[in-house]
Amino acid sequence: MAAVEQAGAAQPVPSTRPSPDDIAGLIYTSGTTGDPKGVLLSHANFTSNTLAGLKKYPELTEKGLSLAILPWDHSYGQTAELHAIIKLGAAMGIAESPATVAGDLALVKPNWLIAVPRVFNRIYDGLHKKMEDTGGLAKTLFDMGVAAAKKKRELAAEGKSCLLTNLKYGIADKVVFAKVREKMGGRLLGAMSGSAAMNPEIAQFFFDIGIPIYDCYGMTETSPAIAMNASYSYRLGSVGQAIDKVKIAIDSSVVQEGGHGW
Repeated sequence: MAAVEQAGAAQPVPSTRPSPDDIAGLIYTSGTTGDPKGVLLSHANFTSNTLAGLKKYPELTEKGLSLAILPWDHSYGQTAELHAIIKLGAAMGIAESPATVAGDLALVKPNWLIAVPRVFNRIYDGLHKKMEDTGGLAKTLFDMGVAAAKKKRELAAEGKSCLLTNLKYGIADKVVFAKVREKMGGRLLGAMSGSAAMNPEIAQFFFDIGIPIYDCYGMTETSPAIAMNASYSYRLGSVGQAIDKVKIAIDSSVVQEGGHGW
């Protein structure tokens, strides 16, 4: 790299600074509810969306490390992974392929993950299958931990606590859940999920074992975020609140089957 840097320094090229309205990308989409189209997104679109998204996760800093697993030819991957990580000045590992994500997580050890529900579904299903196949003490501890986590959560909602429940959860967390976190790199503060609805039961499981997953919603046309759960304000089963500089309205002039407007 030293030789490349020296060659560049010998022949400097002035940077090009686009205006906010200049087009940054043309992204083709199948059109979720309409015809396929090519979407023109400006530098202002990407910048505004990136800054608004980062406000939802103040714990992310230049010391962050992510694992890029999304395609950058989609606005989700471009905004949430590429642009956001560069804006932070953070680091990023790039997954070799969809088939290597599990191993890449353990290798890169990210503290943040930008993904889709399918990633967590596969981990969840694989873990439960492994517990069923293994059986014995491992499954007993796993089941005890899942039940204790649910009870602990229900008691906390009532402002209560139970020593026995906490003890059961603590044992399961140390023996079983810690290994799950380690398989995912061992440093995850949380993850953002989009492109499809997250199964609330699966999301709750990851919350319970210490890996919160925050659901978000958007479209290519909005580059892409519209609403996001935040690490400081979230509700499972929802896509959170509108992000900064985005307004959501129901257009009653367009009525779909069933009488609902957009």
